[in-house]
Amino acid sequence: MLTEFSDHLSTITGMLEFNQRLITCSNDKNLVVYDIVKQQSAYEKRKGSVSLWSCFLPPKIEKPQPPEKQTYKYVKHNIIVNAHSSGINCIANVADKYFATGSTKEIKIWKFYECVHIIPNAHQNSILSLKLFSIMNYHDRRNELFLASGGKDKQLKLWGMDSLLESQSSQASHAPPMSVRNSNEMTLSHFSQVNTFQQLSDTLILTGTSDGKIQFWKQRSNFPRESLGASQSMQSRFFQNHSAQVFTVSTLHIQLL
Repeated sequence: MLTEFSDHLSTITGMLEFNQRLITCSNDKNLVVYDIVKQQSAYEKRKGSVSLWSCFLPPKIEKPQPPEKQTYKYVKHNIIVNAHSSGINCIANVADKYFATGSTKEIKIWKFYECVHIIPNAHQNSILSLKLFSIMNYHDRRNELFLASGGKDKQLKLWGMDSLLESQSSQASHAPPMSVRNSNEMTLSHFSQVNTFQQLSDTLILTGTSDGKIQFWKQRSNFPRESLGASQSMQSRFFQNHSAQVFTVSTLHIQLL
């Protein structure tokens, strides 16, 4: 072991490398930020040193040096105390300048360690995992970014990142974080709590639940476009049809030991 930190008071539940920093979250409700500092190797130190007599001596031919492993050190940068009102269960990178955290019911979006968006009651129970997905929008023929969240309430939810970031950018710089529910939301319901999930392609999502099942959620592209009024935008059609029509599911059951 090279070093050890004891900046959290309870179980550490997640780690994220973000913009040359390491962010950790814990059940103590806090976020701890560490700077990742590149350490200079011994060869770089020798190479950088210049002797006074080197000006009068012939240039020295240096032997090739074996490649040295790059080493880093971590320096505590900041502690965000009470980042949530309850223990923080997960953390995920969602954009170049943004990351998200999940606790009991609540999701927060952070920009450079300042909370800029809150989704209250995102779930009815603890949020167990967060990930960023890129999902095909067949109406606009392009991929869209979604923040995926799985929880003890037996649901996987997908939140449109475009809507979240647009609402944040429309605020004044001194305004408090928005606390609104994202209208671009899709819900995929399960029979047990959603512990983990993964995206295999822009149309296929896998979820793993506590009842030992892996479910494959496949996006369909053949739902009727005329099912909604012509006055609705393509984006609203895309989201409102997802839960009911666009995703189909097949289940692979793994026997619990």
